[in-house]
Amino acid sequence: MQILIFNLVLVIVDMCVGTEVISFKSFQLQHNKVYQSNEELSLREQIFKRNVLEIEKHNQLYDQGLTTYRMGVNKFTDMTPDEFSSMLKTIPLSNVSFKQDASANNMELYTLKPPVNIDWRENGMISAVKDQGNCGSCWAFSVTGAVEAQIAISQKSNVILSEQELVDCEKRNNGCNGGALIYAYQYVKETGLTYEDEYPYQGVKNYECKNVKRKAVKLSSFSNITPYNETQLISVVGNIGPASVAINADKLQNYQSGVFNELCSNVVNHGVLVVGYNTEQNYWILKNSWGPNWGEKGYFRLAMGSGLCGIASQAYYPTKISSGSSKIHFFNVSVASLISGIIYMIRNK
Repeated sequence: MQILIFNLVLVIVDMCVGTEVISFKSFQLQHNKVYQSNEELSLREQIFKRNVLEIEKHNQLYDQGLTTYRMGVNKFTDMTPDEFSSMLKTIPLSNVSFKQDASANNMELYTLKPPVNIDWRENGMISAVKDQGNCGSCWAFSVTGAVEAQIAISQKSNVILSEQELVDCEKRNNGCNGGALIYAYQYVKETGLTYEDEYPYQGVKNYECKNVKRKAVKLSSFSNITPYNETQLISVVGNIGPASVAINADKLQNYQSGVFNELCSNVVNHGVLVVGYNTEQNYWILKNSWGPNWGEKGYFRLAMGSGLCGIASQAYYPTKISSGSSKIHFFNVSVASLISGIIYMIRNK
């Protein structure tokens, strides 16, 4: 009898979710899912259908105004929550042995009034959403995203940097098995980082670091906020630009849109990029590295003000950068503040 009821539930779920027809076969085709055996295919189908049922239940609450975000089917919907969590690889700060000694201190920054709202995407300062694939290299994408944005802001130049160089060459991190943001920043300061087309992303760790002579960028300094201080994070993002942060992403598996505002752990396991915020509606705008088909075209929004999911526990940002191997251009906090101030005045005329 229990088996009959379970199968009936699966049939109902297979028919529809909301107003969209969902089938496991179309999911496989859309996300290029190939399984190793019929047994695994059957298992993944059952997991998929259970997740779809949970998505439908959640979205009924959303339609009733009882939650602030929608769920949807994506490439992770054939995974259990435990499998999804095990994929997340950012190293918690407590496990980082490197002394937290960011190389620039910008306490004066926090006295500057930031814009009420800002979204650096609107100003063309954010590179396209990337996909880390099956490699636990989120930490690398978070850092390249921040540096790419600062080059765009301070030098009006669009560059795409190499995550693969960080995966292969930053030896304090663990490649596809996780890493800490601060180690990646330290690498870019010590060694520099090349272009994506010089060192293309492969989504696996190559145990030999490719010798690259032409570097696209080198940090002169980077900084961090006081841990768990969202007010400082607002100042950084508003007055300077996007910042790398670590969060706990356990509950983002089936996120689709809206402002995520559920209780979640502060033990961080995923690196992302804060590209904006809205203090009137109290949310952060974050760029992910799970491809443009996840979430809000690769982005998601997270509730602001309560340190949700550890959002401000580890936050780093470039303060001085040099672009190219021959010329050095130092990025200055006052320059970024002037840019953001001009943007703010234009948007609030």
